[in-house]
Amino acid sequence: MPDLLTALTALAGVAAIAALAGAVKTRGLLRRLRRVLAAVVLGAVACLGGAGVAFRHAFLTFTGETLVATVSVDARSGDDFTLTYAPAGGGPATVALLRGDQWAVSGGIVIWHPVLGWAGVRSYHRPARLSGRFSKFARELDGAPSGVPLAEGPDWMWEWLYRLDKALPLVDTAYGTSAYAYADPGPVYEVLVSRTGYVIRRRKS
Repeated sequence: MPDLLTALTALAGVAAIAALAGAVKTRGLLRRLRRVLAAVVLGAVACLGGAGVAFRHAFLTFTGETLVATVSVDARSGDDFTLTYAPAGGGPATVALLRGDQWAVSGGIVIWHPVLGWAGVRSYHRPARLSGRFSKFARELDGAPSGVPLAEGPDWMWEWLYRLDKALPLVDTAYGTSAYAYADPGPVYEVLVSRTGYVIRRRKS
């Protein structure tokens, strides 16, 4: 549903057109000038409102975050823990047995040229894998890393745009992005994507 600013902008635009059409049909110079003046004022209001709607839309595109999934750590046993990854758009959850004291989500992201950003086009992304990690690097050397895929096969769109980003004027950059948090049982984590990469937040009760 349209918000108040969008609705008022549309209403001002329609009123400006109606006033201008009425000025054409109105007899008498003074009445016609009044209608033209009303059309100009309403048109200016509609333009300002449209600029405000466009700016707000672009601002939300550059600064907004979109929920990707929720994550919870169900149990810990030594260095191992069970993690449940539930996609925000529905679909089956991924239950993974990982090793470490932290978990990470990673994938590819494509940031479009600012022109597309101002037009409201959000960055392309695709979560690729979940992995376990240790906060102390020395522990990372003790054993093999643990992880599970979140997508079947490679992300060919990201691969293509990554290889050709210098030749594509509408692509700003393409790269891999990752975020990690401690594997604490209890909290529900929200994985979000911003314009530049993944963000993890603890869900507030």
